[in-house]
Amino acid sequence: DDITYFRDSELALIQTYKSLLDLQFALDQSSIISVTDASGNIISFNDNFVRISGFDRNEIIGQNHRIINSSYHSKFFFQEMWETISSGKVWHGEIKNKRKDGSTYWVDSHIIPFLDENGVPFQYISIRTDITLKKGAEELLAANEEKFRLLYENAPIGIMLVDIDGHITECNE
Repeated sequence: DDITYFRDSELALIQTYKSLLDLQFALDQSSIISVTDASGNIISFNDNFVRISGFDRNEIIGQNHRIINSSYHSKFFFQEMWETISSGKVWHGEIKNKRKDGSTYWVDSHIIPFLDENGVPFQYISIRTDITLKKGAEELLAANEEKFRLLYENAPIGIMLVDIDGHITECNE
């Protein structure tokens, strides 16, 4: 009639549940989350998914992630992703997606399979971070580097690059 064990178990369960809620809150604040079934149909998602995609909640549930496919990546890209996750391995990469209004955004994505007792995926969770500004900065940098290269190569005067010791490291024609 000693219920100490049951009370301690209940307290441990409550503490574990609170920890899980705290983790979920942290992820929801910082990431774009969606969960799919084994077929890739979206069964749950957080508010950040709704915010960045521009779709209403009822437009997302039950859909495949093709709803946000921008057609930027090749079919091979997605086939390789699917092969990785369906074999029970985590996939990581950058994906260009499309909002409901047609504009695009980039995400750094991790797709983690949840495995059953036989090691077969029964769900996938996708945890993504918006990297649209980073990708824009990379594109701007590449464009500026190209402008510099063209100016350097086609300048009507000689240009030399020297290191800190005064040694010539490069020069144009």
